[in-house]
Order: sequence, then structure tokens, then C-alpha cells
Amino acid sequence: MEYNVKHDEKRHRFEYDRNGLMAFVEYDLEDGVMDIFHTLVPIPMEGMGVGSALMKYALDYARDHHYSVIPNCAFAQAFLLRHTNYRDLIS
Repeated sequence: MEYNVKHDEKRHRFEYDRNGLMAFVEYDLEDGVMDIFHTLVPIPMEGMGVGSALMKYALDYARDHHYSVIPNCAFAQAFLLRHTNYRDLIS
């Protein structure tokens, strides 16, 4: 499924809005290092792949901008264990 993920650079997060429910991945960025510290997916969106879509978008963004990544939230850590193609980004 395709999700329309938006990047809110001011708030440092990648967002997906579905009927007023907001899922997001939050990060801090300093010296070329993206610290992914929080992922939230509302209960009605769970199991739909929204969290994975957001994380993929965030990690692709990091790769495109030559950032390394610190996966400080449990979801980011679990995602990276399953998706070895992103492990080169880990700081």
C-alpha cells in the first residue's frame, strides 16, 4: 500500500495523516546524525504497515542526505533488525 508521507522539517518528523489520525516518526538531527527517538502509530492504524512506511521514508531520507542514524526507539531498532539493507546507516 502507498502512503502519502509528509516531512515536517520544523518539527523534525515524518507524518502520515488518515482521517485526522496522525502517525509519525520523530528525530533529532545534529552534525549529520539522525537520532530517531520516537514512533507513534494510533491503534486504528496498527497492522496496516504505516509504521514501516514511515520508517522506510525516514531512512531513505537519511540515506539521500548522507546522514547516519541512531535508532533510539524500539520500533526503529526492530525495523533495522528486519531490514538489513538499511544497516549501513547505523551510527
